[in-house]
Amino acid sequence: MHPDDMYRAQRITTITALRYWAPTVRDCAHVTEEEPGGYWRLRVIPFAAGACPFELILLEDRFYSLMLDGRGYEDMPVARLQMMVPLVEAIANGDVARGLTTSTTTGRLLAITDRVTMADGSVWTQSEVVEHGWDAGTAADDTIERIRRYLPYHR
Repeated sequence: MHPDDMYRAQRITTITALRYWAPTVRDCAHVTEEEPGGYWRLRVIPFAAGACPFELILLEDRFYSLMLDGRGYEDMPVARLQMMVPLVEAIANGDVARGLTTSTTTGRLLAITDRVTMADGSVWTQSEVVEHGWDAGTAADDTIERIRRYLPYHR
């Protein structure tokens, strides 16, 4: 099977699995799905305050985008489509932590890191340096990271 055909088949399987997952949170979140062409989008907005809303977009070209509570990570390469269902399950379970790294001397926000811990122990993580020129490796003694944890959808 050609790699593009294999990816297309895995993408269809993943979308089908996500469509089966979506009703499990409809009692505690507003769930919408759309497939206008070129991509498939799942948007989940929990009813409870403190739970993490998200939007997942699976593109046809082996890339995906994920927005967690307003912070977007776009056009990321798909390493394994099989991780998408465990990823959204972990978000709904409240296994999301957002680290806000600030300078101890100025109080300025330096970086934001989102971490989603899946049931198998693997971690999806993405970081964004907010302060241009800041290097996490050289300035660790002058920073503090505050962690915001999210609540599960079901309580």
